[in-house]
Amino acid sequence: NKMDLIATIENLMSSDNKKRSLAEGLISTLAEEDFYNYLNNMCLILTGESYSLSSRQMASTLIKNPITHIPQYKEKWSEFSTDKKEGLKQLILSALGSENQVIRNSAGSVIASIAKVECPLSEKWPSLLPVLCQEKFDNISFQLAAIETLGYICEELSRKEILPSEVDQILSAFVLAIKNNVGSNEEVVVL
Repeated sequence: NKMDLIATIENLMSSDNKKRSLAEGLISTLAEEDFYNYLNNMCLILTGESYSLSSRQMASTLIKNPITHIPQYKEKWSEFSTDKKEGLKQLILSALGSENQVIRNSAGSVIASIAKVECPLSEKWPSLLPVLCQEKFDNISFQLAAIETLGYICEELSRKEILPSEVDQILSAFVLAIKNNVGSNEEVVVL
């Protein structure tokens, strides 16, 4: 049940050691029992505008950390079918359209972390760069989040992990953002 899961996530941030320890155990058990369902639920919380900001931020951490830092989960991620991975990726990408900038930033960080284990992007996440590097966006907030996400990806990936064509796409998106003065009224885009 989502409300129990939200309560568990909130208990991860509790100053009460007993509550926090119990929550950590529950989260570990959920991930161990069904990692795909665990990730799907965390993605739904991340994208759920009605959930608290702190729960949504914690959900982003609970998506990112196992995939990038825990070998058994990194392996489970790599064993998911393309369809399963694509569904999770699309959910996370949709969070770039969140009303909340903090969530857009969190989603960008998650996307960059997943990009690190999905190289080369053109093979393992072919839809990512076309979404982030569009010439026209309907939503300025999404465009700013996309540019920021590209920055996170550049921080995460080494030159060896990114194909020359991918570098060209990313640089073109940055140049276009600068040329169009994206962020001049809302926030500064730092490259």
